[in-house]
Amino acid sequence: MKRCFTATLLVLSLALLVLLAAYMLRTRRVEYNEDLEIDRQSSAKPQVLPVEPEQTANEGETATDSATSESSSTPLQTTEVPDVGARDADEDDGSDLRQKPGQQSDFPALVQRNPAMVAWITIDDTPIDYPVVQAADNETYIEHDVNGKANRNGAIFLDYRNQPDFSGFQSILYGHNMRSGRMFASLNRFEEQAYWDSHRTGTLYTPQGVYALEVFAAARISEYSPLYAYAFVSVNEKQAFLEEIKANASQYRDVGMTQNDRLLLLSTCAKTDLTKRAVVFAKLVPKAD
Repeated sequence: MKRCFTATLLVLSLALLVLLAAYMLRTRRVEYNEDLEIDRQSSAKPQVLPVEPEQTANEGETATDSATSESSSTPLQTTEVPDVGARDADEDDGSDLRQKPGQQSDFPALVQRNPAMVAWITIDDTPIDYPVVQAADNETYIEHDVNGKANRNGAIFLDYRNQPDFSGFQSILYGHNMRSGRMFASLNRFEEQAYWDSHRTGTLYTPQGVYALEVFAAARISEYSPLYAYAFVSVNEKQAFLEEIKANASQYRDVGMTQNDRLLLLSTCAKTDLTKRAVVFAKLVPKAD
């Protein structure tokens, strides 16, 4: 009896061990399948790449700056008028360069002293009696004197788009409106009738020759005025330009100006309105040697 009980107990123990082993095997299979499913799902997901940021303007450059750079590449037929506003004459204006040429042979010494010098201008009975320089832009001589030294009074300078020999139909000179009355400040007075009547002539000295200046118009215009034109392609265009000068002039006299002549525009900031420019036009008349 005892042996029978022991055998039964042994059989039950073995059966229990078999059941336990089967349970553990099934559990491991379930865990394996779950891990396999997770791996499958992971491999099925699309690969997400890091998003590259959009290219922006250079540091310190705005969208407006970029647009301006593109638009500035468009060639202009009128000049970009430099800011030659009213200033105090608290520094020497470089006018100590008093070797004014009396004839063409005097220029080599002046050019040797300053290769940027292209002329000397004098308007009779006014403070305008200065050397004229030209740079590769219209900014250099706003705050540099004729010797190239930093000076807030600047210098009288020829527009960089003009020919240095003044061979174009219109050449443009710029100068500051000094509160002392120096440089181009006196251009503002040409609108006064008495001043206009008594100031009619001047002289332009160049390495190529000497020109008499016959003042024929004075005006107050916008810095964007078409009267700042520097390129002319036809006789008709020149004639229309002369008519435009007359139409906009506050003072005008007939000096027999034609489309075959050359003219000089002198420009500075208007005394009472800094958004305007005081300008004077003069006819270039070659002087005999």
